Amino acid sequence: MILEEEAVVQLFELQALGVVSERTDDPESPAEKLCEHFFCDDEPGSRLFVAQVSGMLQNLPGDMDLTEKAYLWQRMDKYNKMVGKPVNIWENVAMALLSRAVAGLKEVLETEPALKSAASLRGKLLEEANRGSVRALCAAGYMMCRGYMFPKDAEKGVAYLRRAAEWNDRRSLVLLLSCDAARRQEYLARLEFLCAGDEETLKQIQTKCGKAERSAPPECAMLERLLGSKKSLRREVCSQAQARVISSSVIGVKDKERLLLACDEEAPQTGALPLALKGEAPRCNAVVLAECPALDEKARRAAAKALGDAAGKPLCFSCDSPALTEMISGAIEKAFASAHVQKIEAGMCEAFEFEPSANNVFVRDCDEDRANVFIVSIDSETNERVAALVKDFLREGKRRSFRLLSPNVSLDLSSVFPVCFCDGESEELLRSVCEIVRVKPLCAEDKPAFIKALWEEKSQNKVQLAPEVSAKLLEYGADDIAALIEKAAALSRGRKGQIRVRDLPWENHETGARKYGFGGMKNVG
Repeated sequence: MILEEEAVVQLFELQALGVVSERTDDPESPAEKLCEHFFCDDEPGSRLFVAQVSGMLQNLPGDMDLTEKAYLWQRMDKYNKMVGKPVNIWENVAMALLSRAVAGLKEVLETEPALKSAASLRGKLLEEANRGSVRALCAAGYMMCRGYMFPKDAEKGVAYLRRAAEWNDRRSLVLLLSCDAARRQEYLARLEFLCAGDEETLKQIQTKCGKAERSAPPECAMLERLLGSKKSLRREVCSQAQARVISSSVIGVKDKERLLLACDEEAPQTGALPLALKGEAPRCNAVVLAECPALDEKARRAAAKALGDAAGKPLCFSCDSPALTEMISGAIEKAFASAHVQKIEAGMCEAFEFEPSANNVFVRDCDEDRANVFIVSIDSETNERVAALVKDFLREGKRRSFRLLSPNVSLDLSSVFPVCFCDGESEELLRSVCEIVRVKPLCAEDKPAFIKALWEEKSQNKVQLAPEVSAKLLEYGADDIAALIEKAAALSRGRKGQIRVRDLPWENHETGARKYGFGGMKNVG
């Protein structure tokens, strides 16, 4: 990799795409900035090379684009050789580099001449970049960072450059040293690995940026081994599906290599696997739980302690009341508002949903872009096989190495944060893997807050409960209160005034006549 040549090729690409490339005294001109990016500004010989080669094309006659100039030069070169005219070495170098630039953007440059407006070139360049063209990714990313033809958007430009750089594209890595200084050490480490046999280039880079403080990620070496060795892996085309496998934070390197080697098609069959989980623990707003009227003070403290201990056992609420369970579950969702919260009713799942495939219930519901919280409920009526698989998943070691057979990979799901709900009969099953918090029946002091919170949630207008209704509700348990409030909320729709005692069917909710288990209402006796 000769940095001066790469600077010229990048300059020719910009010119081919309509960006003015003549050298001026403006330090922000494309030529000057590229000399800076490719470290030619510190070497007089390097600057002269860029000036000489990039200036050669200006001497060709006519108002032509680069491809037309290339064809003209080829004809002139043949004629000069035929008549024995001395070869201009600068012209030969310039045209060789021009050929590289044009070839790298071939799909973009071969648009209809009538369509070669700035807008059509931008659209075509983005189309090729999104299809995975490494050269288009590099060109579009740099142009966005500099504001050439595109509105200036450094964040988006860096994202395009990073996609190319993660495919071991050296030019993109060099540009990122300037365009994304915050991650310079990462790019330096990759460049040191990729330029290991090119001492001159390595010295130029290290003189300007110093040596990397870390080693290149193992995926860099793996990709370099595989590029060109497999039909489905080409240096010029960054396959989005393959790139997701390579950059995944939840698949081990050996599994990545096996997955890529096992597939000769255009992209590995990864389905909806969460191949780029953030790996970050979800943030919990403990205040929400502290204000939940379904929990007594002791349960709130125990829950807050368990949720704050990321390295501890998963939290499990043992509760026989569906109403309390629903309210606590809602509080958990609000407490983890910044995370992706997924509810999994184990009793409603079939055994095949726990098979080691991409459709596994714990894998398919992950969100790649956010921290993940799974609210998992299990009761005494849950299938024994399903209950055992749920219990297995709750073990931290199992989540850290979650083995799938289709595709054959091991995923690190340790960042997935499980919160469980069980009934009293299932409590013993989960005791060894969970921190159990028993939810007691509502005490008299907590009932007013419970009634108020439930009514605010269920009612859809300004209709209020009459004071005597609230007073009478205090005589009932949590599940009867919830059922009566549901009926009151249904009555309140489209109605004015207050819901009064005579409006509700109290006789169907005799205190103590029935209880509500985890799976629903159960008659007693």
